Amino acid sequence: TEEEGDPKEVLVRPQSERLKQFLSGSLK
Repeated sequence: TEEEGDPKEVLVRPQSERLKQFLSGSLK
């Protein structure tokens, strides 16, 4: 991933809103 840290941190960090949206779509 482009973001630093664990995937869980990325999901929680508002700065990764775009990535969160992407992950949410992938999980569904």
